[in-house]
Amino acid sequence: MRVCILGPSRSGTTSLMNYVSFSLNLKCIVEPYNEELYDKHNLDSSEEYRNWEQPKTVVKHLYTQIPNDTQSKFVRSSRKLVCC
Repeated sequence: MRVCILGPSRSGTTSLMNYVSFSLNLKCIVEPYNEELYDKHNLDSSEEYRNWEQPKTVVKHLYTQIPNDTQSKFVRSSRKLVCC
């Protein structure tokens, strides 16, 4: 199962992601399009991007970070979609 959580910043999406991950035993992917997050923690964003499309994940996206051409992909690729 793949769960996608979409929402604005400071709206509780991280807490929701953690709850869903724990409850359903899914891997968490946090804001794969947040370049500042990857720079700060020295993460490879291309690897993270591939991971969110894999099964058994819950991914949290902020509305402001999603490229326009990617938004419709979330609906098609996620089993469950939660918008906050």
